[in-house]
Amino acid sequence: MKAGTSIKQESIIEAALKRFIHFGFNKTTFADIARDLGVSQQNLYYYFPDKKALVAAVLNSVITEYIDRLTHIFSRKKTLAEKMTGLVEAKEFFFEKYYMLSADHSQEAFYNHRELTALMEDLGKRQQELVEKELEAAIYTNEIKAINVPRVAALLLDTLAAMQEVVRCRTVIPDHTAIAEGFRKQKELIVIYVAGLKSCTCSNKGYANNKINNV
Repeated sequence: MKAGTSIKQESIIEAALKRFIHFGFNKTTFADIARDLGVSQQNLYYYFPDKKALVAAVLNSVITEYIDRLTHIFSRKKTLAEKMTGLVEAKEFFFEKYYMLSADHSQEAFYNHRELTALMEDLGKRQQELVEKELEAAIYTNEIKAINVPRVAALLLDTLAAMQEVVRCRTVIPDHTAIAEGFRKQKELIVIYVAGLKSCTCSNKGYANNKINNV
């Protein structure tokens, strides 16, 4: 494509994502992306006024891909254990595929941007809504006991996120073995989690007024 020609916004996001995956946010410039697409930088600035806006668009694309994949997994699995294991498998797939988007701590300044923070909060909300829906369905079919659904969903997602962060922090660049081991432990947790929900006799009392933080 010759410089100066028009280009679709989706193509810019796709090209930027490829760059970010391999080089991270800081080492990727608008000039790099424009060169990959064969257009001028002005074409990029028409859609994205700065790099933070482009990063936000890329992350939004990844989030949408993740939520779509998770929704598909939940629709195919039958039991709650299978669905929650599928959740871990989806997290593992995206953690490995897009590791460079979060691995470099020098890139964390991008996440201080209000729009990016809002994106992360939206991801947490959408993910929790999907988990809550599956918990409610499991209660309806008597697969598990009655529980405080928002509270239990938040606790599960918080715990999985914490276990994933442990893997990221233990080594500078976790290798495939370390990542796989971390997610294997998450799957083991799911077994304990679902077994506990099946035998849980706790009511919503004591939880009803608790504020739930989406993560």
